[in-house]
Amino acid sequence: MKEWWAGLGRGMKTLVISGVLVVLLVIGALAGGGDTDEELATAGQDTGEAVQTQGEDNDASAGDASARLACGHWYNVRSDITDGVLTVPEMRQKLQEVHDDARVSEHPGIAEGARDMLAAVTADDPESFGDAAGRFNGACSSVDAL
Repeated sequence: MKEWWAGLGRGMKTLVISGVLVVLLVIGALAGGGDTDEELATAGQDTGEAVQTQGEDNDASAGDASARLACGHWYNVRSDITDGVLTVPEMRQKLQEVHDDARVSEHPGIAEGARDMLAAVTADDPESFGDAAGRFNGACSSVDAL
């Protein structure tokens, strides 16, 4: 597998990873994990909702702002990867940003998924990246459902 991947040029690697993400997008859309136009239009706007503070008795996953931020960032990066507008180094940089957003999340699968995606891209392993992106999409779908 490694010889096959090593023999591909940068453009083909981007194309292979984009293809994996297209499949994941279709699966996510069929599972209802995508953003609607209204959700995208209102992303990042202040809704006036109370922010959970440390020590409150709220459900930790419901107030996990870092999970919401990381997933929103991921949806944008995923779209750019699918559209083929990112090189592999740019993709790694964007996934580093998603990881930075996600690393303090307490929501199951968010911090780990972002770390696994970044590690797979850093290791130049498209199969592991596809698996990690699928798990991260699933975790983000559960964040979206909150």
